[in-house]
Parts: sequence; structure tokens; C-alpha cells
Amino acid sequence: MHLSTCAESLDVEHTGIVKGKCIDDRLLKELFGLQVPGTKDPGQREACGCIKSIDIGQYNTCLHGCRYCYATFNKQRVKMNLKEHHPHSPFLSGEVSDADNERLKNVIIQQKLF
Repeated sequence: MHLSTCAESLDVEHTGIVKGKCIDDRLLKELFGLQVPGTKDPGQREACGCIKSIDIGQYNTCLHGCRYCYATFNKQRVKMNLKEHHPHSPFLSGEVSDADNERLKNVIIQQKLF
């Protein structure tokens, strides 16, 4: 296991802790052979090293209930979102008819994870 920072402007590499990236172009290449542009995501904090990406997640949709998770903070909403899940919708929760038309451009229908 290696320690790395996240969105930290303080340089601590002399301690052996390297600057990390949650969405890391080098790691994607190493693990999956993907050649992706290393363009920094402009929508993230200034010190964030993540490359530009598309977030496919949605808050309050995971049923696992991990105590440290920042993405699930309302168990009632998780249950409501689960009821609104439709496997053939391009969204984790809800239908295409519920969405803003701008978000429907180039819609990709979700695939099975496993």
C-alpha cells in the first residue's frame, strides 16, 4: 500500500508521500492499456490532479452503508432512489422523461457491471 495526497497543494514528496490523482491517466494506462489525455479536470479544485472525466455516479444510490462514505448520507433517499431505478434507463435513478433535454445528448444506456 502506498500513501498519496489528494488535492493537496503542500509538497510532501520528500516524506515518500506522492501527489495522487483519483482519476489518474498513468494508472489507467498501466492497468487497462488506455491512452487517455492527461488534461486536468477544470471542474475540480485547483490542487486536484485528476484528469477530465465523466462522473457516472449519483449521491444516495448505494445500499452498502459504509460509515466513511461521503456519497451516501441519507438512507431514506437511498430507498427512494432504489424504487426509481430502471435497468433500461440511462440513469441510475429515474427515467429519460424526468431529465433535462441538454443532458440527453449522446445518451449511453447503462450496461451490466458484472
